[in-house]
Amino acid sequence: MSWSLAAGLFVLALMCGLAATRLVLGYASRCLLDIPCGRSSHTAPTPRGGGLGFLLSFAAVALVLRGLAPEAARPDPLPLLLAAAPLAFAGWLDDKRGLSRRARSLVQFACATALVAWLGAPQMLTQIMPHAAAFVLCVVAAVAVINFTNFMDGMDGFVAGVSVVILLFAGAAFAAPLWWALAGAVAGFLFFNWHPARIFMGDVGSTALGLFLCAAFLAPAAGPDFSWPMMAVGLPLFGDALYTLARRALRRENVLNAHHSHVYQRLMRSGLGHDAVALRYVGLSAACGLLGLAGATGALAALLACLAGLVAAELRCARADVPFTKS
Repeated sequence: MSWSLAAGLFVLALMCGLAATRLVLGYASRCLLDIPCGRSSHTAPTPRGGGLGFLLSFAAVALVLRGLAPEAARPDPLPLLLAAAPLAFAGWLDDKRGLSRRARSLVQFACATALVAWLGAPQMLTQIMPHAAAFVLCVVAAVAVINFTNFMDGMDGFVAGVSVVILLFAGAAFAAPLWWALAGAVAGFLFFNWHPARIFMGDVGSTALGLFLCAAFLAPAAGPDFSWPMMAVGLPLFGDALYTLARRALRRENVLNAHHSHVYQRLMRSGLGHDAVALRYVGLSAACGLLGLAGATGALAALLACLAGLVAAELRCARADVPFTKS
């Protein structure tokens, strides 16, 4: 990968992300206010829909890259953007006026199916199961990643900050400068989203971002030289989501209902601020990414580090008498 090209794309997308998010902020401040409720981590009405800024910025930079240096635009951003467009549109409608759970699910499954049909199922799956089973498994996994990214976007700077780290590692590990462009666009949004956030990502950004994060690893996984240990960089973000989902299922809670039980949310209730929690996840994600570069042994070490972090978080919540379910 050309590091100068990747760095240039990051900076260009960063500048575009700053400008586009500022424009979206002006509109959202009038029309898309997020009013705090019992599950909210914020206390004052805050505009949402800021993800539209980094989506437009990424689309512009990616399409320019596709036209000027198509050999560097991997995966092809045009079908990627077409797959994400219905998700972003549905997310925008949900941010603006609300959509039914069924409508959101239909769009998510349709976009995930399109993504997997385009990129293909990972060879490490097709070698051990029928292609049809691998395809279905990947679609379900993609929908899960979309939803997990959306669910975890509940704190200033959290998902955006961790996503920048994941995308930088994915771009470097798989020689895909395209992901550095997306990282730069999200970093431009992060300037406005860091605590105290002036604007939230909204479903328009979080659902499409989830699809992009899935594509960043699914695209190289379809080839024979995929380095699966690099997936360790996503352990802090998606591990929290999986752990909370499993724990809620064991408690026989309705896992489809909104809640306030994620580890990061309970850490905030234990006394840590937005910055402190977000920086812990960003730092742990970077550490897991570095360990993933070392191969399977490093990935195992990353998993153990995340488990140690989980134990430490639960101990802190226990000492602060923070219940799993917020009353």
